[in-house]
Amino acid sequence: MSHVYLGVDLGTSAVKCLAMNLQGQCLSQGEGRYPLYAPKPGWVEQNPEEWMEPVYGAIRDCLKGLKRCTPVALSFSGHMSSLIVLDNNLNPLLPCSLVGDTRASKQADELKEQLGNAFIETTGNAPWQAFIVSKLLWIKQELPDIYRKIDKFIVAKDYIRYKMTGELYTDYTDAGNSLLYNSKTQQWNDALIAATGLDKKIFPQLISPTDPAGTINTHTARITGLPEGLPVICGGADMACSQIGTGGINPGRLIITLSTSGQMCMSVKQPSTSVKEKVTFHPGIESMYAMASVFSGGLAVNWGFSLLSGKNSGDIPDFESLGLFAKSIENFLPGQSGITFLPFLTGSGSPHNKSEDKANLVGLTLSSGKREIMHAVMEGVAYNFRENADVFRQLGNWKEVRLGGGGAKMKVWRHIIADVLGENLDVLRTGNASAVGACILAMVGVGAADSVLDLSERIVDCDCRIEYDKGKKQEYDKLYAEYCDIYSALCCR
Repeated sequence: MSHVYLGVDLGTSAVKCLAMNLQGQCLSQGEGRYPLYAPKPGWVEQNPEEWMEPVYGAIRDCLKGLKRCTPVALSFSGHMSSLIVLDNNLNPLLPCSLVGDTRASKQADELKEQLGNAFIETTGNAPWQAFIVSKLLWIKQELPDIYRKIDKFIVAKDYIRYKMTGELYTDYTDAGNSLLYNSKTQQWNDALIAATGLDKKIFPQLISPTDPAGTINTHTARITGLPEGLPVICGGADMACSQIGTGGINPGRLIITLSTSGQMCMSVKQPSTSVKEKVTFHPGIESMYAMASVFSGGLAVNWGFSLLSGKNSGDIPDFESLGLFAKSIENFLPGQSGITFLPFLTGSGSPHNKSEDKANLVGLTLSSGKREIMHAVMEGVAYNFRENADVFRQLGNWKEVRLGGGGAKMKVWRHIIADVLGENLDVLRTGNASAVGACILAMVGVGAADSVLDLSERIVDCDCRIEYDKGKKQEYDKLYAEYCDIYSALCCR
C-alpha cells in the first residue's frame, strides 16, 4: 500500500480535495460547490454551514478514486480574510464575509486616520476594508449585540478543520491578514489590538502551518471514510499555500492566479514603502510575499456569463457551459468588441483600493452581442492585472511568469492576459495550486519531508507555455491607455 497526503482547499466558489504522493503525483481528487451571496451592495458573503457537505463530498469522491493507497495526513488551505465570528458554543454568529466584501470601508478609513502609520510600520499595509481588523470593528460598531457574543474569530479553513477535529486554531499566514499579527515576534500584536479597542479574548490560539492541529474525529470519519485519528496539520491561507503550489515561494517568479478573486504574487524579503497602499504584504511559509488583489477576477467572468445566460449571479457557476462559450470567442482580435470594461463589481482592489469604484461597460452599441461583452469582460480584468504588473516592477524583476487557477483553463483568457501584459506565461500543470500547497504542508507536518521549499521545487511543474503576440501587444498598449483614461474619467472624480 502506497502512502498519500490529502490537501483540502476551501475556495470562494468550490472546495477541492487532492490526494498526492511524495513524488508529486496527483492520484485522485474530488470537488464540491456552494453559493455566495451579495445581499447588499458591497457585501460578499457565504454561509459556513453550507460548506460542510460539499467538503465531506469532495473528500469522499477523492477517496473513491484511490486504489491501494493509505492516507497518512491531511491539511488545509482556505480563502484569506474570510472572517467568521463564533459564539461560546463555537457556532457562527454571522455569515462569513469574503475578501471582496467592502462594507467596512468606513472603519478602514477611521483606522487609517488614527493608526495608519502603526499598521504600515508593523505590517507594511494600510488597514483596508478587506483586512479582518476593519471587519471586526464594523461588527463592533454596527452590530454591538453580536460583538458582545463573540467568543472567538477564525477564518474559513479554521472552521472546517474545527468541524472535522474539534480543535480550534489559526496559523500565522491567516493571522497576518488581520493586520494584528507581529511577524517579528510571531505572536498577536497586543499593543495594536489594544489601540483598536478590540478584545484580546476573541483572538484564537496561534500555531504554525506545519504544526499538528488535531486528528479526524468519529463524526467526520463516519461521513467521509477517512480513518478516525488521521493526523491533521494546521494549513494556511490560500495564497500562502498557493505560493508553495505554484513555486512562487522561490524568488524571481511572478504568479498570476485566476480564481474568483484574481491575485498577482511575488516573494519579497520585506515590505517596500515605494508601493505603499498599492499592493499588500503577507507572511508566507519560509518567505514573505507581496500580493495584488483583483477582487473581480473570475467573479467578473462568472457574473458576465450568468448575466448573459439569464442565470442568477449568485447561483453556482456552470463551468462546462462557460468553457464552451469561451471557445466561441477564441478568434476575437484585441478590442474587437469596441467595448471597454472596468471590472470593479465590488469596488476596486489593487492598485486603487477604492470601495466606491464601480464596474462599467463603455462603448455599447446595437451591434454589441453576448460574445462581444464577454470578450470585453476578460480584457477588462486583464487590464487590471496589467495595472498591478506595473506596480510589481517597482519591487524587482522577475525571470518567469506562471499562471494558475480555474480561469487558466480558458484558452482565450490566458492569451488575452499574455498579450495585454506582454509576457510569456507558463501554465501550471495542476489547476489548484493551493490544494497542492496543502498537500506539501501535510507531508512536512508529519515528517515525511524536511523542507517546504525543496518539496515545492521538486513537485511543482508547468504544462505549457503561452507566447504573447507582439502585434497584439502593440494593439493592447493603445487599448490599455484608453482603459486608464476611462478609469480616470469615471472613477477619479
